[in-house]
Amino acid sequence: MASSSRTVLRTALVALLTVAGCARSSLSTFTRGYDARVVDGVARLRAATAPFHSLDSAVARGYPREMPDCLIHAQHGAMGYHHVNRALSDAKVEIEHP
Repeated sequence: MASSSRTVLRTALVALLTVAGCARSSLSTFTRGYDARVVDGVARLRAATAPFHSLDSAVARGYPREMPDCLIHAQHGAMGYHHVNRALSDAKVEIEHP
């Protein structure tokens, strides 16, 4: 994947994660002003993560049910429980495989 494509995908991922608490917001609400590739990437990422709104669905796809600790950042505070499927953790950014 070309560097510019990875940048677009990462930008889309960051845009989605930035508004994760507003999952019901319309796509245009938080992608206004972004390049069409970013808007498309965010739409693809939303579709890919939709099944994970249910913990049971995420567990069925290899994510752990229980997490030992809430992630806490010294300046930003608590960030919640991050369920990670280690089988999917690598250096590749693949929107369809969150």
